[in-house]
Amino acid sequence: SAVGRVRHEVAEVIAPPAELIDLRQLQRQEGEIAQWLAAQREIPAVNLNADLRNMISLHNSELQNVQDQFRQLRGFKNEYLRGASADRAVLEQYQNRLSRIMQKKARVESIYQTIRQQLANQ
Repeated sequence: SAVGRVRHEVAEVIAPPAELIDLRQLQRQEGEIAQWLAAQREIPAVNLNADLRNMISLHNSELQNVQDQFRQLRGFKNEYLRGASADRAVLEQYQNRLSRIMQKKARVESIYQTIRQQLANQ
């Protein structure tokens, strides 16, 4: 019916669009991670107690993991994200990969803070 058709058209207008993925924002986030990674250094574990050495070893391996994931992200981006017309599935995967890297980055920073506090207390 005509009323049904109008209702359907109105519903389409009112229905919120699928959440937009802002490619520029994701690329800014990627840039922040790149800068952060460039500033990171592995921590030498010399002349320290076993607990600290273990924590530093964990920090260094988690940092390595972030670096590896970031390299993979760049490879993925170079292969699939050419131009702004990437399809939604590709953008979602890019977003998910960035999000996982950001979580790992937070973990590395948290471990680093703990190490700094323990070093300060020695």
